[in-house]
Amino acid sequence: PPITPDVVDLIDAVATESEGVLEAVVQSLVDRGVAVQFEAPEPTPAPAPAPPPPDPISKFDALHAAGDVDALLAQLRDASRDSGGVDDAIEWRYARACLDASNALAEAAPAREGLVMEGLEA
Repeated sequence: PPITPDVVDLIDAVATESEGVLEAVVQSLVDRGVAVQFEAPEPTPAPAPAPPPPDPISKFDALHAAGDVDALLAQLRDASRDSGGVDDAIEWRYARACLDASNALAEAAPAREGLVMEGLEA
């Protein structure tokens, strides 16, 4: 009985031969300047994660440590108004900044009492 070749082996042989022919055709096109050699693009690195938003409390504490009472008081007023509720950490710092600002004024300064009252209401 005649031995029939395995169909899978025949398909593999034809595929391998076809692959070689195709590579030769592409190379001849590249050699003639009709096509360019394919190069896989470099993988683009994943973007770095966005840095976390700055912690406002740390910023307020840094301003207080630097003694910049006016900037601190302005930022705490905004933060207190924008918090949408009562944030104890902000309100406590707001009251402290009011006291610091009032203590920086002369004892007879009219704004001193206003700052103390503002701090008490914080």
